[in-house]
Amino acid sequence: MNTSEYHKEIDILFDRTQAKGIRSLAITSSVHQEGVSSTALALAQRGEQAGLNVLLLELNTSSPILPSLYPGQISKNFPDIFRISAYFSCASTVVHTALSDIWQRKNFIAFLQTQRELYDLIIVDVPPVTSDETKYLPSEIICSCCDATLLCVLFSRTQESDVKSALKKLHHTETHILGYIANDCFNPPLADELIRETYRLESYAPGLMARLRRRLSKSHLLSLRI
Repeated sequence: MNTSEYHKEIDILFDRTQAKGIRSLAITSSVHQEGVSSTALALAQRGEQAGLNVLLLELNTSSPILPSLYPGQISKNFPDIFRISAYFSCASTVVHTALSDIWQRKNFIAFLQTQRELYDLIIVDVPPVTSDETKYLPSEIICSCCDATLLCVLFSRTQESDVKSALKKLHHTETHILGYIANDCFNPPLADELIRETYRLESYAPGLMARLRRRLSKSHLLSLRI
């Protein structure tokens, strides 16, 4: 997916969440490396562009991105919140601690309710549901504390059993699942597949194959990801 298509998808996703009046949105996955953190950051920045006062909570401890993006501005003592710009604040945690009262469900709900008075939109980057990364407060519990949850699924990589396991946990906590984010970064467009096949016939009809590749590359329909 090129940059313009990616931004278009983020715009659509942002517009739909706003249309439903969602104030706190959890984004999670069934396993690691599904594109959760990048999606959460993109949505937060989209909200900032729309003039919303946005808070991004990064609870992903295995591969946090905020400390590297904003060095020296992010505390490891969650929930210390730092304002990055006029409309964008964030908090990140690298090590979960059982000593923090916030990792009790009722306290996390109270924390979110307090932040709702200060921010128009709260986005929570939640670790994978099937991981034990948030053993002090499981990911499915964190998701259930939010207005809605988006589940990221990486096409061609995510196992169906992992998705089913994650959904079972989310349903058990009565999490409101808003929808699914289909990450197709490893799923090439049909046009790319057909163009690749033309090279196998190059020796038989080089001129024809060259013309076919030009037509395939210009086809909007075949350029859509499958």
